[in-house]
Amino acid sequence: MIAPYTAVAVQTIIRHVKDLKWREAIIKENVNRSISMMDYVKHRFGAAKLFVLPEFSLTGAEHVRSVEEWTKVALRIPGPELEPLANFARENQAYVGGGTMEFDSNYPGRWFNSAYLFGPKGELLIRYRKLNGADVQGHTTYSTPPALYDLYVKTEGGEDALFPVVDTPIGRLGMINCYDINFPEVIRTFAMRGAEVLLHCTGEPYAPHRESWEMSRRTRAYENLMYVISANHGGYAAQMHDDVFADSAGLIFQERLEGEISPVDRSHGGSEVVDFNGHIAGQTESPGEALAMGSIDIQALRERRGEVRGNILAQVRSEIYAKEYAKHRASPLNRWLDRPIQDKSEGSQNTREVIERYLKEGVYVPPEGVEVLTSQPSRRRASV
Repeated sequence: MIAPYTAVAVQTIIRHVKDLKWREAIIKENVNRSISMMDYVKHRFGAAKLFVLPEFSLTGAEHVRSVEEWTKVALRIPGPELEPLANFARENQAYVGGGTMEFDSNYPGRWFNSAYLFGPKGELLIRYRKLNGADVQGHTTYSTPPALYDLYVKTEGGEDALFPVVDTPIGRLGMINCYDINFPEVIRTFAMRGAEVLLHCTGEPYAPHRESWEMSRRTRAYENLMYVISANHGGYAAQMHDDVFADSAGLIFQERLEGEISPVDRSHGGSEVVDFNGHIAGQTESPGEALAMGSIDIQALRERRGEVRGNILAQVRSEIYAKEYAKHRASPLNRWLDRPIQDKSEGSQNTREVIERYLKEGVYVPPEGVEVLTSQPSRRRASV
């Protein structure tokens, strides 16, 4: 039987790579800060078995970059920059996961928004590449496995690489990145592959839809009878010039320097540990650096999964739903198989085409008084 253990969502402030010549130094600083916060848990509260770091927590995210520049910023998984995190996992007999921008030479001219998980031997247990975001949302230019599906499953040895689940002495673990939490099909697939604890490396900014993200995490946990551990950003410290950052001592904010990102707490925080009933087991409500700690009880989860009452995962009518999904085919596979996505506008255009098709097919009903729905953001909500 697996004894209950502590899991920690590590909400760090992330130093942001802007100038490539400072890449290694900034990544090292981010790694060291993450380790310092995990060390704090160990010395202050005792040993924890599982740590989750935010999305792109080692490089930050500068969306105004070319694909070529991103491949130079991105890390390798595994790689030298990640070794200190692997060493921490080994030295503390723990599991350490997080998100990073990744370059893989098997995919020249592309980069991925990826997640990694190191085990208590320092070994890489999971490498997951984000399935949704860039090529459906239009905010940056990373490649997703569905966008080059045929090449991806061939190179990675099959479809299992899309939804990796690892069976460990602390339960069956899976990982996703950020926007993926809003797609119930993604998390349901992980659950059907046996995942009991889902590590969610996220990067949610201040926005009108914080409650929606929280609802998604809790709903995914409840409807799949799984734990969800969500680590969000504690904020950004922007590189101003050389080794001077927006949070550097003595910086005069009234004299704004080009490239400043403000405020430092650009993220709403809200990292949390959600149990298999959709209840909060641990949470930090505030922005800024913080820790969300909660207890993971795999034995209780497995007992709950053995009950008939409310066992949504065991009651899914998957064959019926599969037929309906096959009819609609929203964002197509292999959209960027022959040519990597180059500009973030291509992703939003991809979704506009789907919206236009839904309007023609009658899936969506156009609102009155809007001539071209897909060419402009909704006037009824804030643009983010």
